[in-house]
Amino acid sequence: MNEILDEDLTPKRPDKRSIYGRYSNIPAAIVILSALFKIMHWPYGDELLILGISAHLGIELGYLFVLKGKSKLNLRRFGIALFFFIMITRLWRIGTDFLHPYDWTLIFSILLVCAGVTYYFVLKQLKERKL
Repeated sequence: MNEILDEDLTPKRPDKRSIYGRYSNIPAAIVILSALFKIMHWPYGDELLILGISAHLGIELGYLFVLKGKSKLNLRRFGIALFFFIMITRLWRIGTDFLHPYDWTLIFSILLVCAGVTYYFVLKQLKERKL
């Protein structure tokens, strides 16, 4: 167990980290920041939460498209992200006034942009590894 911790705590880092390791922290930070906003009862806590969850689902969707469902870990992460996206956006209550249609457009545009950017960078990284 100590060897594993020693490896994680050493300052040596690989030159090239994975795309997931680099960019998945941004939506996680947004979700944590939204929790702070909600705890402190500051405005825009809900919006930040939806933004962070949408971005995370977009990243997982991009990986799902690249890997074509071959990775069980990716399928599991996508399922978890989809579950939280549905729970937080209350997707099953789409007929109610929870979110304005403008908000849905913004959510799905964030989701598609994150998926597209992830797809592009992961394909680029896979092509570099094959060369």
